[in-house]
Amino acid sequence: MRHRSLTWLVLAVALSACGGSSAPKTAPSPEELNAAALGVPVWFVKPPVDSNVIYAPVSAVSRDMQLAIDKAQSNGRFALAQQLETRFEGMSKRFQEETGSGADAQILEQFSVAYKGIVMQTVNGSRMTKQEIRNEGTQFRVYALMELPSGPAAVALQQKIRSNEQLLSRMRATQAYAELDAQVKRYQESPKQP
Repeated sequence: MRHRSLTWLVLAVALSACGGSSAPKTAPSPEELNAAALGVPVWFVKPPVDSNVIYAPVSAVSRDMQLAIDKAQSNGRFALAQQLETRFEGMSKRFQEETGSGADAQILEQFSVAYKGIVMQTVNGSRMTKQEIRNEGTQFRVYALMELPSGPAAVALQQKIRSNEQLLSRMRATQAYAELDAQVKRYQESPKQP
């Protein structure tokens, strides 16, 4: 009897394992469809969202793989800095002129816009969190996701940098005092002139 109940238990477990997954299949999101159509990573089209981290998806191309990676990192740091602070200057011009009269009148129009953006920001703690390298003919394309802590992690990083700056400042001060002491000793040891 015990053997029979053990057989039924094993059979029940085996059948439940063959039942397939119970998770319903979901349709791909618009971002996933867009990424698939473009042939790019999904995180490139829809970067993660986190209140403590700033993200910047970037891409770069080069015939040299390492140069493509370096360019992507540089572009990413610039994109992060732009999100922190960017100063813009802009100018637009619009010109309209009507020539002729009545039904023969023509309106000529010209519109121009010029923008200049200036970015000056320190992005200490930025790093590449995701990277995909693809071969495009004779070139390499690098998709990168750069991140910069903006919440408590950023505050901790700034404090660490400041403490290192303070330590460096103390070392410089100690070195300056040592040099001053050495000069005083040399002066005291030098023969006095009449």
